[in-house]
Amino acid sequence: MLIKVGEALFRKNYWLVTAVIAIFMTIKIGIHPIGTGWIDIVKVAYENLPNQANYMSTSPVPLILFSFLGGSYAIWWGFHFILFVGWSLFSINFLFKKFPNFKILIALIFFGSPFWLSLLVFIGHYDLFTIGGASIAVFARNKYLRAFGVLLAASTNPEQAVVTSILILLLSVTLGRVGVRKLGLLYLAMSLPIYLLIRIGIKPIGNTQRISMITTELPDSIRTSFGVWTILPLVIAGSISIMWFIFGHEALSRKRLFATACVVYVIPAIFSFFISDKTRVGIAISAAVLMITWKIFLEHAQSRGLKPAVYYERIGLAVMLLVLTPSLYIDRLAEFRLPYKEFIDLFM
Repeated sequence: MLIKVGEALFRKNYWLVTAVIAIFMTIKIGIHPIGTGWIDIVKVAYENLPNQANYMSTSPVPLILFSFLGGSYAIWWGFHFILFVGWSLFSINFLFKKFPNFKILIALIFFGSPFWLSLLVFIGHYDLFTIGGASIAVFARNKYLRAFGVLLAASTNPEQAVVTSILILLLSVTLGRVGVRKLGLLYLAMSLPIYLLIRIGIKPIGNTQRISMITTELPDSIRTSFGVWTILPLVIAGSISIMWFIFGHEALSRKRLFATACVVYVIPAIFSFFISDKTRVGIAISAAVLMITWKIFLEHAQSRGLKPAVYYERIGLAVMLLVLTPSLYIDRLAEFRLPYKEFIDLFM
């Protein structure tokens, strides 16, 4: 059955299949803009520069955007939605060219990834730039483009970029890859100075730092996390994670694959357990290492080739996973993000 489904999709125009997958996942999950309160936080931070009004005061990219877009919620949402669609189209087209033998499977993996889901339910959030920057840093061949990707991510959320750099360096140890280590060092070499310069330039006031907020909310975050602790790793892994393990098993030894899974999934889940933003944080900090591993796994599969029956079967399995498994998103203090419910509530 899986082989028949995969073969049927393979014989269709891959752009048509890609469009259907993207539309299906969008309908399944639902689009959700970032709340107006979050945009107001950016506004307050911008209006009080160079003083620190809140945690957004240390995020240059959204502040620069606000200086151009202004305080209109509609313009903010519209700009970020267009940027999100543009990034999605550019990314999928780039991946098609890089992995021409796996186009249908690439579309299923990309639109089933946890970071794409996260961006879809947070239209207007700065994660678009941290994840977008990570995608440039991971896949760009030009060293200046890689540096730009890291700069974009680090200038959006310096603290998060430092954590991402540590995850990449840990991944380089588990994989034993020099290129991954170089990327981790580049992330750290750019994100840490940016963080320190911002800390020097903007004096923290009271409980306005991200770290201070995390420690203040820690008791409530731990208490609520116990209600969803078994779900957190599954949400961060995403619906398509079984495919990750299948490809990873072929590219790595069991010990390396286990260690790699800890870096890509387990450590980000632990972060989510202790931080009130839950899966948003785990998905954002792990996006780079998830992309790196998928890149390595798919390059290995493409170099050795897949028999048509095996490829069809994996397409069918990926379709089954996306259709049958729920796409969940755990928001602040362990509340599920429910786009359709909130849309209906507007009229009730």
